[in-house]
Amino acid sequence: MTSPDGLLHFFVLEATDYVDRLDSLVSSSAEEGPDASAFGRYARNLRGSATMSRQMGIAEIASALERLARALRNRAVKWDVGVNAAVVAAVDDLRILVRAIRTPGGDESARIRARVEELGTLVPASVSAFATPAQSQPTGAVTFLAGEAAELARAIDHLVSTPEDDTARAHPAERVRALRGVAELKDIPALGDVVDAIENTLKTLELSTVHVPNTKQKTLLTAAAAILRRIARDIASRGRASDDIPELASFKAALAAVEPDAGRGDRIVPIAQLFHDDEGPHILTTAPQPPTSAAERFRLEVVSLAEHLRGVVAQARSNRAPEQREKNHRELRAALRALGSAANSFGEKQVARFSAEWSVRVATLNDAQMEALDRAAALLANPATRPEEVARGLERLAAPKTPH
Repeated sequence: MTSPDGLLHFFVLEATDYVDRLDSLVSSSAEEGPDASAFGRYARNLRGSATMSRQMGIAEIASALERLARALRNRAVKWDVGVNAAVVAAVDDLRILVRAIRTPGGDESARIRARVEELGTLVPASVSAFATPAQSQPTGAVTFLAGEAAELARAIDHLVSTPEDDTARAHPAERVRALRGVAELKDIPALGDVVDAIENTLKTLELSTVHVPNTKQKTLLTAAAAILRRIARDIASRGRASDDIPELASFKAALAAVEPDAGRGDRIVPIAQLFHDDEGPHILTTAPQPPTSAAERFRLEVVSLAEHLRGVVAQARSNRAPEQREKNHRELRAALRALGSAANSFGEKQVARFSAEWSVRVATLNDAQMEALDRAAALLANPATRPEEVARGLERLAAPKTPH
């Protein structure tokens, strides 16, 4: 139990809750014993949480209790005074082990081994804690995915708790890259969305003049970490991620709150606007023949933004699954807002207006409108397109007017 206390704070709270629930089930049970299904569920959740937090002694006892609960439910074991005493002792030991996390130092291996052996003698060898396909052992890749998700959650917790630490941003970025390399990521849509949100937030912080996450970003990161822990725990305890993720609602609400700020990068201010209105003298003077004009610099800047917009449009057109719809809308809005923000910085009002008008309509785009948006982005992405051609094209491909 050598992990830093800060990273184990959530586990201690969660494990204490599970131990309390196990204790309550046993203490309030009648002669026939506690509800075996509920008891097994809390033991399984505790095992998964402990495994992901690398508290293997707690995980071993929880696994033994889970196996006993399965035997009780299958009537392979009958609840009696001896079973009751062994379970009460195991729950008491779990409480001691959880409390000891905050005050490490003692060797609890003997206690753990004795308790696991005692529980093991109560259950026939034929009873397994993984008796159904829904609770089968995860594959190596999925186990790695669960481990990386848990590590990313810890890194996010550290970033939120110590935002001024420059190294705190590097660790989540490393974990995101590790998760991106796992093919099974695509099999858990919620995990992909969470990783995208974390990655976008980290990029925003990196590009911003203020590298510390604001309140909305902290809320989003905290919600993302909760889902990561849930998925990691489900895989550890059930062999797969659950389709029902209660934390998803909070994550979506936090993502929606952050979204209006997406693409709103630091505004580029022409240096001429920083001069006083008088005749001078000024410290700086305008070059008589500047190498590039503001319009030329905007054309160079807008190419990558327009190419990104085209990529997002293509992705939205190729993947229209219902579960992908929200993500498509979010990414389209973010790409259009980034384009509009750059245009405003350079005083390109037509491009800024074009982006703003389309960004509020992304939820209702049909095939023809997607095509129009792609053609407009193609015009902007081509450096050879003359300014007058861009102006005519944007006017022709403008978003439809909202009927009054």
